[in-house]
Amino acid sequence: MLSPTSQRPSQRTLTTSAVVVVTIIIILLTLYNLGDTRVVSGGSPVQLSGDEKDTARISTFDAAKSTTLSNTPGTKQDVVKIPTGSPSLSAKAATSAIHLAISSAPAAPNEPRRAFVTFLEADTGTNHGDEAQGTDPDNEDIYFVATRVLGYQLMHQPETRTNTSIPYVVVVSNDVSQSKRARLEKDGAKVVVVDSISDPEWLNTKQQYQGVMTKLRVFQQTEYEKMLYMDADMLVTRRMDAIFEDTGTKIQHPKKDMDTKKETAPLPSSFMLAGQAQQLDRVHKYPPDPSLEWMCSGFMVFKPSQEIFEYYASILERENSFDPMFPDQNLLNYAHRWDGPMPWTNVYYKWTSTYPTIKEYAMGAAALHEKYWLDINRMEDEGQDILGDMWLEVKRDMEAFYRDNNG
Repeated sequence: MLSPTSQRPSQRTLTTSAVVVVTIIIILLTLYNLGDTRVVSGGSPVQLSGDEKDTARISTFDAAKSTTLSNTPGTKQDVVKIPTGSPSLSAKAATSAIHLAISSAPAAPNEPRRAFVTFLEADTGTNHGDEAQGTDPDNEDIYFVATRVLGYQLMHQPETRTNTSIPYVVVVSNDVSQSKRARLEKDGAKVVVVDSISDPEWLNTKQQYQGVMTKLRVFQQTEYEKMLYMDADMLVTRRMDAIFEDTGTKIQHPKKDMDTKKETAPLPSSFMLAGQAQQLDRVHKYPPDPSLEWMCSGFMVFKPSQEIFEYYASILERENSFDPMFPDQNLLNYAHRWDGPMPWTNVYYKWTSTYPTIKEYAMGAAALHEKYWLDINRMEDEGQDILGDMWLEVKRDMEAFYRDNNG
C-alpha cells in the first residue's frame, strides 16, 4: 500500500513588526475622526466580496436575450466602509499604509489548506471523441486534454479562475506518460504520481472503468484539509472557491454505534464527504430531488485522511460488498450510505449538475458535468449543443492561452 503523499506547506506567521505597524496606523485613523462610516460611494452602497461575487451571462436558445445571474453560495460579503467626509491627505496615506501592511504580512498559521483535485489514468482508448485530435499522441487521449481544459478553467480563465490561489492537483497513476505529467506541470498543475490499485477478481470491472479505483488515492492527499474533486469532463461557469464554505462541507465524526463491523479497517476519527445526487435521466428536475440517496462521485468535497483510505480499501477487499457496475461511485455510496455511520451530505444544488441542460446553466449551475467532445452529448433538444459549443470554445481558449504563454 502506498503511503500518503505528504508535503505540508510551510507554516507562515504574522510578524510582530506587521502587528505593530497595523496597530499604530489604526490609532492614527482614530485620531483623524473617521468614525462616521456610512457605506457610500457616489451615493450607492459599496460591497466587496472576500471571494469576489461571480456573474454569469446566460443566453437563451435563440441568443436574442441575456440575463446576468449573480449567486455565489457560501460567500461571506465584507462591507467596505468609506468615510463620509473628505479625509485629509495624511488620513488617506494612513489608509494606504494599512492596506500595504496587511497585504504584505505573512498569512496566519491556520490558513485553510484547500485544493481542487482530479484524477488521470493511462489512456483506456474509450470515449475518444468524434474528431481526431491531431498527430500528437498525447492529444489523442481526450481525458488528458479534458484534464488540461479543467485546469485552465480553475487556474487561468478570467471568469472562473481561483482568486485565492487554491492549487490544482492532478493525481496520476504511475502508467501515465512522463510527457503528459510534464505538460500538466507546465500548465501550472501540481502533479502527484501514485501507484495503481488493482481491481480484485470479484469486481469484474468493465473496460471503461478499469483502473478507476486508483482514484481513491485522492483521499490520501493529507496535506490538505478539504479538497474538491472534479472529473475532468466539466464545463465551469463561475468561480468555485466558495464551495469550501458550503454548510454541507462541515467535518463530522462517525456514528460509531452504527458501524456494522463488516470492514476490517476501523472507522476514521473524522470525515466529510459532500456532493450531489446522481441524475439518472438526461432530462430531469432541477433543483434535484434532495431525497435521492445515490451520490455522484464525479463532483465531491471531502476531507482527505489515511484512515478513510484504509477504510475504503477494506471495503474493496470484501467480496460483493457493493454493486460493481459503477465501481468507485458505488463503493463510496456504500461507505457513506445515509443509514450508515458516515452519511454523505448535500451541497447547495447550484454548485453542479450531471447530464446538464441549458436550464441548469440558466439557473446558475457552476460545474456542468458532461463529455462534450462526443456529438451524442451535444443534442439540440435541451440546449446541450449550446453547452457543448461552449466547452469546445474553452478548449480552444486553453490551447491559445498556453501557446501564447508557455508553448
